[in-house]
Amino acid sequence: MSLIKTVLKGILGMFVLLIVLGAVFGGSSDDTKDVSTEDDTEDVSVNDESSDTEDVSTEDVSADDEAVSDEPEVVSTSFSDFTPYLDPDSTQLQRESFFDENFKDKYVTWSGTVSTVTESSGSYAVQVVHKSSTLISDVRVEFRADQKDKLIQLKEGDPITYTAKMTRYGDILGMSAEDGVVVSTDGKEINSDVSKTASNSDETDKEIVSTPEDITTEDTSSSGEPDKEIVSTSFSDFTPYLDPDSTQLQKESFFDENFKDKYVTWSGTVSTVTESSGSYAVQVVHKSSTLISDVRVEFRADQKDKLIQLKEGDPITYTAKMTRYGEILGMSAEDGVIE
Repeated sequence: MSLIKTVLKGILGMFVLLIVLGAVFGGSSDDTKDVSTEDDTEDVSVNDESSDTEDVSTEDVSADDEAVSDEPEVVSTSFSDFTPYLDPDSTQLQRESFFDENFKDKYVTWSGTVSTVTESSGSYAVQVVHKSSTLISDVRVEFRADQKDKLIQLKEGDPITYTAKMTRYGDILGMSAEDGVVVSTDGKEINSDVSKTASNSDETDKEIVSTPEDITTEDTSSSGEPDKEIVSTSFSDFTPYLDPDSTQLQKESFFDENFKDKYVTWSGTVSTVTESSGSYAVQVVHKSSTLISDVRVEFRADQKDKLIQLKEGDPITYTAKMTRYGEILGMSAEDGVIE
């Protein structure tokens, strides 16, 4: 019996010993796992930070690349680089091939002389002469819309330096370019105030403003019609039109700002008097050098009795509403009355 008790005590002691050993070694294993987990977490954090740093660096490089790409590469800074064009013995094929290889769809910065400045449907273009023997132009440059304030100050014969993208070579009509920007006009001050213009290059710019003495009001109280504000009483107020060096863009812009849809009272000479479908019109000459007319005035129907008395060459003073500027056909006016 005592032997059995001794054996049982031995078994119980071994069991307790196993439990104690299991608890000790089991805790160490958990600690090891915790340490490993912490190490893995730290590794992941480091990797994440490294990835973020790489991403930021990549974004910075991409942004720098985009900034650089916004600046067009200029492949030529002198028109003399177009050597075949300046060679009188070169052929059209040589010139066109040289253009396509060296300049087509590329940007250049060239200096020349203004031939004409025009505007059409919001697009501004300058014909530029680069050779002294050129009659009209060597390059037709279409400029960005934001260049209007600079272009409006240019006159025929002015020097100009521009940057533009060359698009086409033409042997008869010249080359074409787009996306133009005015770089300089050889130190000439560019004034963005459209209301200021010079009667000639030697005079100081002056602002064309109608004074109270110049503004007259038509007395229509008897007819019950509203009074009209007369913004000009002399054709000489249209100073760009009288300046032989002013461009079409300058004249048209000045007209739109100062006269369009406004009434004037001007004096001139009758060129022709016509009637069509009950509408009466007079072509009026205001400049001695004008061949046909400067202004075509459509008169009211009640002016027929006065109009029928007019002959070619007769002086005429009229009040009318200016409606349109035309470089070739002249200006147009309506609601005319003979004064």
